[in-house]
Amino acid sequence: MQYTVKLSKDAKKYIENLDRTTKQRVLRKLQEVCSDPFDLRVSKPLTKREDRTARIGDYRILFLILEDVIFVTKVASRGEVYRQ
Repeated sequence: MQYTVKLSKDAKKYIENLDRTTKQRVLRKLQEVCSDPFDLRVSKPLTKREDRTARIGDYRILFLILEDVIFVTKVASRGEVYRQ
């Protein structure tokens, strides 16, 4: 099953402000997540939360799976992504 990706306003803004190589890495990871978001090699569930996380070096993608849509809530560096 192929999923579609929806980005939050903050996630889209963060991705647009990344340098070109990091942006390409993030977009490649989003493609992997779309193919199988439940694969533990691609993403992991967070404890005590409904969302999942995907790792790209020092960056993280937080997302929710809503039927056939992957809603990316946040993209940020490892140190700041889990702060609310």
